[in-house]
Amino acid sequence: QENIFIPFNMPNSSYVWLDKFANNIAEGHGERNVGLDTRWSEGFSAYSLYSTASDMANFIIAILSADKADNFKLGKDDINEMLTPQINITSFCSWGLGFGIEHTTQGDYFWQWGDAGNFQSFLLANIKQRCGVVVMTNCENGLDVCERLVCEISGEKHPCAFAQFLKGL
Repeated sequence: QENIFIPFNMPNSSYVWLDKFANNIAEGHGERNVGLDTRWSEGFSAYSLYSTASDMANFIIAILSADKADNFKLGKDDINEMLTPQINITSFCSWGLGFGIEHTTQGDYFWQWGDAGNFQSFLLANIKQRCGVVVMTNCENGLDVCERLVCEISGEKHPCAFAQFLKGL
């Protein structure tokens, strides 16, 4: 809360269930529910994040604006470190600290995804262009939707957004 959610203006995000979420949560559709009806009382960084598309957009905006903000716990140097390739996965993809990094002719994009059965999501942003997209779905085929929307919105193909690539990780 102190380091990310409050300074990055993410009032509807938490790694544990908050009662205020009860009236603003989607129902999952499909056969792949992996416990998302669970109300997590303990946070798990890999899978218990409750959030909204607008909160995740605020997160991207904060990262894209890190060089202009002085009230964040994470400064420009921290963000640069997060977005520096640490491990190469393929010729077009590396892992940074907390993000995947896709290498394109348009520059590097940072991305992250989630697959919790009937809830699937993807975010992608380009620091140089200062733009990004967040797609959150509540269906078991959501990564296919994310793939199509990310490519349509960005105007180019992003292999890291391809459902088959993500399912192979």
